[in-house]
Amino acid sequence: MPQLLRTGGRLLAAGLLVVAAPAIPAAASASPPGRVPLPSPNVADLTGTPVPLAPDTVVPLRVYLTPRAGLADTATSVSTPGSADYTHFLTPGQFRQRYAPSTAVSSWLAGQGMTVTATTPHYIGVSATVAEVDAAFQTRVSSYDTTRTIGGQPFVIHQPGVVGGFSAPAAVAAQITSVTGIEQLDLSNLPAPAPKPAPARRSLTTDAGCSHFWGEHTVTIPAAYGHTKAPTTLCGYTPDQVRSAYGVKSYTGKGRTIAIIWHGHLAHMESDVNRFFDEHGDAGFAPGQYAENIGPDVDDTCGPDSGDVEEANNITSAHIGAPDAKIVYVAVNCTPTIEALLESWLDGAYRVVDGHLADVVSISGGLKESTLSPAQIAPWAAMLEQGAVEGIGFTFAAGDEGDLGLSGGFDEHDLWFPASSPWVTAVGGTSLAIGRDGKVAGEYAWGDNIARIDADRTGYETPPPGDFNWGGGGGISQVFAQPAYQKGTVPAALSRTARVMPDISADAGFAWLIGFTDPCPPNDTAQVRPFDSCGSPAYTEVAGGGGTSAASPLIAALEADAMQGAGHAFGFANPLLYRIGTGAAIRDLAPVNPADPPIVVGDQASGGSFDPDALITLGENSTLASRDGYDDATGLGAAGPSLVSAMMHP
Repeated sequence: MPQLLRTGGRLLAAGLLVVAAPAIPAAASASPPGRVPLPSPNVADLTGTPVPLAPDTVVPLRVYLTPRAGLADTATSVSTPGSADYTHFLTPGQFRQRYAPSTAVSSWLAGQGMTVTATTPHYIGVSATVAEVDAAFQTRVSSYDTTRTIGGQPFVIHQPGVVGGFSAPAAVAAQITSVTGIEQLDLSNLPAPAPKPAPARRSLTTDAGCSHFWGEHTVTIPAAYGHTKAPTTLCGYTPDQVRSAYGVKSYTGKGRTIAIIWHGHLAHMESDVNRFFDEHGDAGFAPGQYAENIGPDVDDTCGPDSGDVEEANNITSAHIGAPDAKIVYVAVNCTPTIEALLESWLDGAYRVVDGHLADVVSISGGLKESTLSPAQIAPWAAMLEQGAVEGIGFTFAAGDEGDLGLSGGFDEHDLWFPASSPWVTAVGGTSLAIGRDGKVAGEYAWGDNIARIDADRTGYETPPPGDFNWGGGGGISQVFAQPAYQKGTVPAALSRTARVMPDISADAGFAWLIGFTDPCPPNDTAQVRPFDSCGSPAYTEVAGGGGTSAASPLIAALEADAMQGAGHAFGFANPLLYRIGTGAAIRDLAPVNPADPPIVVGDQASGGSFDPDALITLGENSTLASRDGYDDATGLGAAGPSLVSAMMHP
């Protein structure tokens, strides 16, 4: 991962959005006369020898259009408490009238020999040959061939990119945000890795040993941190426990709508949620409270039952946090490649803002900043700014792998995007201990470190804390500059110039129960097969709600509760959250004592089943650290039971 300020790239200010272009060959340092550079389609770590692609290779492109001037300023003004324009939002029609981009670029693309395949308010889709792309954008579409050794065997990795930059005539470039599609060319020749069997999920209602509240059960352990006993991990919090801990009482999101965007679609989602809450003595969805917005080709591509536990996790979490809010599930294409997934999420988000389908949106996924090109990142700003001016906020999960230093075997730290965008509320994770009385008994920055108890149960395979296992995402962006709302709050020791995340955190380390029709139910012995070939679906209850995938829709739900109380939407919530700051509403979590940290027995990553051989040390999250005030482990801190009232009366 390159350094924040590196040779070949620089931080470029554009409102709240600042994008660092990756290092590219020297030939790209200057555009031809009369032309303006566009965001590069090259990823930051692109290396190897460029080999031009065949001129007749067909490339499907999206040319994203730039909204008219002033959008970022308006988005900032309507989102900032104290501004004369605060919460004076536009309708989608007013947005289009004021900021809709010009579509004149379409005729220029056709004039370059490209075939226009789609025209939307936000981008123009075209089909073009490599020769046409090279001529139009004064570049050379290539394959970067790099030899790497994987598992002791050399492989040539082919990565798509361009040589000579990416540019357009000045008049055209002013109307183009970026051009994507080059990055999605599939040039890989790596063999597919062998699938790893997934651990069987077991019903937590029959698992002996786990606790229904913090400290219910304790077990004997080999000595660790001066202790020979430790509490067992949680069986999965119930809706009542979560609502009690977060103060969901007077305000329940009534009159507000939460959108959940995810890929795939579980056909029985509404009935599953109703069954789950009914079995816990609670109300599911009233008629008309739940809706689905299914994107084109979702069923054909993914299959009607190919959604996974994430969908149930997100929807259940939102309903727990805002039981009277409407929820719309926005299903997007599963996509054949990871590179296309970001585009698919963006399509779903545009459906929300163009139709004003919700007041707040949650997406519990992301991709590494370092794996994305500036061209892929750039279009998100306009969509998020459109949401802000229309009074629609976005929360994104910050990730479940700490600083991502252990992800994929890389040593460099990284962040999830779009959570790292300055226009997103990035939601990190905590480990929330809920006591017998439903109140918070303790809370720590989410960081699970696992030490396996040895076979004779007299010691540990590796001394505690052992190996980092899971933790909330956070750290310093390599792409975005520090937004105004973070100035004076983020300590200089972390960063004076860059965006840091998360913004706020909620429980992620201890899961809560969810119920859904599982395409691969626990008694299906073929769980390693694709979901659509597992067998007969069956309703299952598991501790599947957890990670920042659950924390993000929970924060979105608390925002909906506060909107109900305030009588208006908040739109982009970060300026409001940073104005509230640390206190009773957002708890500042103290660092754990490394000599005597909180511990539990039971591997929380094993689908919720109780594992008596795993000692988990809490609160130590990779290189991220909880400290006084803002930190890169929990952001401002943990959402508390008075967050809703604080947002209503900042």
